[in-house]
Amino acid sequence: MPRRTARPRSSLSHTAPARAKHAARTAHQPFLSNNNLAALLAATNDGVLLLRQNGTLMLSNAAAERMMAEGCVPLLDELPIKRVFAGGVVRDVLLARDLRAGGEQLLATSAVPLDGGVAVLLRDVTTTARLTAHIAVAEQQARVLTQAGARLDGSLDLRDVLGASVELATELLGFTVAWLGLPNESDSTLDIVAVHDAISGGARQAQAEVTRVSITHTLTGECFNQGRSLSLDRPKIVAFYRERANDEMLRQAHEHNTHAALLLPLLIQGRTIGVLGMFTNRSQHQEGAAGDLALAETLASRVAVAVEHARLHGEARALQHFYQSVTNSAGALLLTLDRQLRLTWANSEWDRSMRWLNLPDLLWNDVKGTSIVPLLPAARLPELLEMSRQLLRQGALASGETTYRTEIDAGLRRPPLTLLVRVRPRGSHAGAVEGLTVAVADISHLKQLEAALRERHDELQRTQVQLVAAARLAATGELIAGVAHELNNPLTSVLGWADLMLDAGAADLDGVRRIHDGALRARRIVQGLLMFARQAPAERAWTHMGSLADTVLALKATDFHRNAVRLRSNIAPQLPQVWVDGGQIQQVLLNLLTNAEQAMLPGGGEIFLTIAHDDNTIALSVADTGPGIPPTTLERIFEPFFTTKPPGEGTGLGLAISHGIARSHGGSISAENQPGGGARFTLRLPLDHTQWAAGEKPQTAGAAPPSDGVATEKAHSE
Repeated sequence: MPRRTARPRSSLSHTAPARAKHAARTAHQPFLSNNNLAALLAATNDGVLLLRQNGTLMLSNAAAERMMAEGCVPLLDELPIKRVFAGGVVRDVLLARDLRAGGEQLLATSAVPLDGGVAVLLRDVTTTARLTAHIAVAEQQARVLTQAGARLDGSLDLRDVLGASVELATELLGFTVAWLGLPNESDSTLDIVAVHDAISGGARQAQAEVTRVSITHTLTGECFNQGRSLSLDRPKIVAFYRERANDEMLRQAHEHNTHAALLLPLLIQGRTIGVLGMFTNRSQHQEGAAGDLALAETLASRVAVAVEHARLHGEARALQHFYQSVTNSAGALLLTLDRQLRLTWANSEWDRSMRWLNLPDLLWNDVKGTSIVPLLPAARLPELLEMSRQLLRQGALASGETTYRTEIDAGLRRPPLTLLVRVRPRGSHAGAVEGLTVAVADISHLKQLEAALRERHDELQRTQVQLVAAARLAATGELIAGVAHELNNPLTSVLGWADLMLDAGAADLDGVRRIHDGALRARRIVQGLLMFARQAPAERAWTHMGSLADTVLALKATDFHRNAVRLRSNIAPQLPQVWVDGGQIQQVLLNLLTNAEQAMLPGGGEIFLTIAHDDNTIALSVADTGPGIPPTTLERIFEPFFTTKPPGEGTGLGLAISHGIARSHGGSISAENQPGGGARFTLRLPLDHTQWAAGEKPQTAGAAPPSDGVATEKAHSE
């Protein structure tokens, strides 16, 4: 260190203040010795330089020498020495230097003039400056996020979020125009869903040519597909446009003299959901706000979260609306219960059902959150509670059955409801059973259809039985007709020879008569067989049923009296005539009366004969007070040769022939047991008005019939 030259003492040096300062310096002289000062300069991290007035170095510590060695330019050439001589003390002047190893160093320089030179203090503030810059950026990003959050979190409507996003891009980042594109699921494009123009002061509709942007061979597509940001200045815009003239966004940027552009991917967990684009035609934005890529990406990340939340919220609402529409149109009552069997949710069918049942106090708003137990049918309450506990405890029923039927009283004016109830456990995402889901369907109409179907099925079975019986009768009739014809010829010969022998006075007349009577009996059987087979010709006439009945009753009067049978008849007045074979109808009535009489032997009983009619049918019924007909017999009672009489007492053809006569007249005959005992046979014949003579109506039973009770065809035609 150069020796300080002596200076003349001032007259003020002996004043009191001067003496005090001189005493202080004198007191610290041992501390400020050369050894102590050298140790201090060696220990500090700050550089210390002593320079002569001509700029040559007189003294430097180790820190200063290291700083001088690291720079690309000599440190002494960069120091503000002239400013010290010109203006005195210099404090914390920042000096940026390029380093030999790369990078930049920032030094805070302070200097004070000394006698014959300058003392310079150098402090490396590079790390501090970087931290300060990072803090500033972080604070700015925090402000952007705060402002963006306040705007974007204010709504979950996707359109509002999109509009706020492009507005924030222009307001916070200083761009002229901002737009946002979302992928179109139908093709490889982005739909421009929001645009904001800061110059015009509001949102605007995108130009027709940029309402959709291709993501194939475009910068926008590169940003979207690769998920990376693109920052473009004017030279890059021009260069890229020359290479990609088909890029519509580049064309718009080029034609509108865009000075800077940013394309930012909207990323959610590494997945690109859209692109936020920004343009500016202000030249000052080539650097600064437009170049602050980190800040722009911070905003883009916040926008991505808001857009995704709004989109998911919209999808959730749409899905909720869809499920609500489906559940409300399901035609069944759907509800959920928690583990305490409290009602937590129900579709609109709940209120509709309660109103239909006239239970206005049980509407959903009144019962939500309450227990369902008081609403369950008391008769099945223990069973239902045990089933619920098993479902909640195990997640399934031990038997696997979760469906049951029940009936509830729907009121005096309504039939009972048949309900089909299905109960299932409702689990959480973790797999635990949180409650029950119940579906209740009214299947009363299905029960009615089931009953109707069962009735139709029974009717079909009865019809099939009748068809089988009819087919059997028809086949038997054809067989009988053939046999009867074969027997008719020899019987005719036997009767002829018997008549000749009787006329000739044969010696054994008694034997001949037996032969003759036996042949006559056989002939009657053959005639009955032919009548059953409908081979015997019928002679139809307009006939009074009352007269026919009187004739038959007169024939049976003696038998009824002998066997203690009482006859009660109820024949309606003014019976219409019927177009029938009177002899065949008499045969049917005689057979029915005989069967009724024999059913009450021995001991007798009562027979009830009834003849009535309506507009289309005349019905003749014969009822008795006998034991009735066993069910097995009732099924086969009209089959030929079927009889319950002992052998030799019946042929089993009587009712079969009666059945054939009824069918040949277009009618029917039926048998049934009466509730109070006994059997009833009913013959029904149609009143066929088409058979009446033209212009002439048949007489009624009230008119005077012919003496024999039958109007023959010949008499009718006259």
